[in-house]
Amino acid sequence: MFCERCGKEEATVPVIKIVGGEFTVMHLCDKCAEEVTGEMKKEMDSLFPSFPDLFSKIFSDFPSFHTEFFTPPEEKVGLPEVEETKCSQCGLSYNDFRKTFQLGCGQCYETFKESLEPMLRRIHGSIIHKGKVPSRVPAKAEAPKDEIKELKKKLQEAVKKEKYEEAAQLRDEIRALEARQKKK
Repeated sequence: MFCERCGKEEATVPVIKIVGGEFTVMHLCDKCAEEVTGEMKKEMDSLFPSFPDLFSKIFSDFPSFHTEFFTPPEEKVGLPEVEETKCSQCGLSYNDFRKTFQLGCGQCYETFKESLEPMLRRIHGSIIHKGKVPSRVPAKAEAPKDEIKELKKKLQEAVKKEKYEEAAQLRDEIRALEARQKKK
């Protein structure tokens, strides 16, 4: 099949154009396809000068879209306002945490516990870790009590070395194991 535009070269590119709900298919050679798509791009640019304008025109009728995708993360999660609560260890304020969603140390978990627990329940459905166990924890311990003892030792070492994020993870693992033992 030859190009529908120039009629000289073999048609290798189908170009679909949709106007007013009707679409047409043109079978074009590479050269004509480039020219046609360039013309189409110019037409689109004249209709919609910039992507942000196009985006705002498309979604202007959807206020729920705006509120869902363009609200700051802290508003989506619905974090409570906490006035001037600061961690005694690192000095991080709760409002600083709300901006970055990063805690400063292991003590932050205790300092902001009342505010963090409801947020964690909403996000994860629970405040107890129920996922995979990190690779540094042995997959098969001799007995759960031995595993808990080993984790408690690692927790103490992490606190001594001031590795607070690791300590918090170990603490959560210990709590999860103890909760599983209670269920059994």
